Formats: sequence, C-alpha cells, structure tokens
Amino acid sequence: MTCKKGGFVCIRHDEVRDLTASMLREVCRDVTTEPTLLPLNGEHVQYRTANTTNEARVDVSARGFWTRGQRAFMDIRIFDPMAACYQRIPLEAAHQKK
Repeated sequence: MTCKKGGFVCIRHDEVRDLTASMLREVCRDVTTEPTLLPLNGEHVQYRTANTTNEARVDVSARGFWTRGQRAFMDIRIFDPMAACYQRIPLEAAHQKK
C-alpha cells in the first residue's frame, strides 16, 4: 500500500474515484467519470506535469459543485502519508508533493 508501484494502485484510485462520483450524484447534476477535456489550442499551462494531450481526461466532473450551472473538474490523487518517503516532512508538504 505504501509503494506507487504494485499493490493495485489503479484499483485503489478507481475505488475512490467511483465513491466520490457516487456521493456527488446525490448533490450535483451531470456527474461523469473520466470525461475527455477540450484539446488545447496553443495555450500554455503552468505545471509541467499537466496532461496536454488531445485525449486528456479528468477523473470526475460535476455540474453545480461550486456554482449553480457551472461544471467543476476534479482529479483524484491517492497517497499514503505514513509511507517512509513522507516521514521527515510535514503533512501539508506531503499533500503538495508529486
């Protein structure tokens, strides 16, 4: 569970994604999992880890999460804050580390 490789990382991620989508369906409209994002047309993104391919997807989208009628896009991230690689840094820093 502490390693990014092995231990069924994708299954753990997908379970949290599906649970999040299920809960969002109770309070939001038009909830979808893994919707395709619009392709970029010359825009530059701030972070080098951003997925800029034409087939880029996000984990969950929901209409009405922040504002009525507006669609919100959410990316699910799973990590074990008790893993050895995070023991020497504060929890807040572990959340921001990729």
